[in-house]
Amino acid sequence: MFAYADGTYFIVDEKPFYFQGNNTYFLGLLEGRLTLEDIDRILAENARMGIKVMRIWAFNSGPKPGAIQPKLDEFNEEALQRLDYVVNKAKEHGIMLILPFVNYWEDLCGMQWYVDETLGSGHSINEFYTDETVKSHYRNYIRMLIERRNIFTNVLYRDEPAIFAWELANEPRNKNDDFTGTKLFLWASEMAQYIKVLDPNHMVATGEEGFKTGDEDWVDNGSEGLDFSRNISIPEIDFATVHLYMDGWDKDYAWTEAFMQDRAAIAKKSNKPIVLEEYGRPFEKMDQREEAFRFWHSKVLEFGYAGAMVWQMEDTDDLGFAFSFKGNAGQTMLEQSMLMNAKA
Repeated sequence: MFAYADGTYFIVDEKPFYFQGNNTYFLGLLEGRLTLEDIDRILAENARMGIKVMRIWAFNSGPKPGAIQPKLDEFNEEALQRLDYVVNKAKEHGIMLILPFVNYWEDLCGMQWYVDETLGSGHSINEFYTDETVKSHYRNYIRMLIERRNIFTNVLYRDEPAIFAWELANEPRNKNDDFTGTKLFLWASEMAQYIKVLDPNHMVATGEEGFKTGDEDWVDNGSEGLDFSRNISIPEIDFATVHLYMDGWDKDYAWTEAFMQDRAAIAKKSNKPIVLEEYGRPFEKMDQREEAFRFWHSKVLEFGYAGAMVWQMEDTDDLGFAFSFKGNAGQTMLEQSMLMNAKA
């Protein structure tokens, strides 16, 4: 009934499950450009393209129209009903959702907002992981969403099979953590255990980018306060996630291949699936997008990734790292979804 991990792959409907997915972060947000008809159209188009899993933000805080959490521990029913609608419609289209609880970045008022609202301005974002009062507010948000009853389905979120997994955060980091990743590891362990007590049905992932400790390169030297190897070893973390932006990170194809192979090997050692959860190329390199996608997809298949989720395919014109369903990039996604489905 629920998706789950079995060794290095997923199981859905009691069969091995591999997927090509899509990030469409804004789909469940009340504020913004989407009508209900837009949501229906986007989900239908993703389903047509063979997309099986989509990742959307299940957070939006701060004093602005459409926020799910305008103030700490106060929740906007209208905004939550928009998320309810997307969960219901995704289910109708045979699409499952990955739902992160908070953003590391400032967009939509992430971790720093929790810290500022709790402790006052001037405190480090890193206190999100260590201050007990801040953590209690984060846990309150988690509990609210897991125990919410969808107004369209009358099903509690913890009982909803259309939810593929929860994520602790989008791209958690902890800079200046003496290059060990220990504080974030302890936080991830604590919060994953908390989620599993509330909801034993669903998988949990960290939502991290795949940074490590111990080597010279900035991605691997611990400067981001993450230890991918330790985090994936947490018993309550069901699968690994990595994000890949070779242009933004100033990396080449050889480095990218080594990165993907290394992280897959670490996940395999922990006997857990790994998902290339974000990847893309910016608009100014649109003419090189096909080449990059075909390379990355070949490595997803070669190194045994259980899923790949592009950032981000939309039914709009090309903009930034997003690209349209129309044209060659969309066709490449369709080809990849067919390859991933064939693996199952």
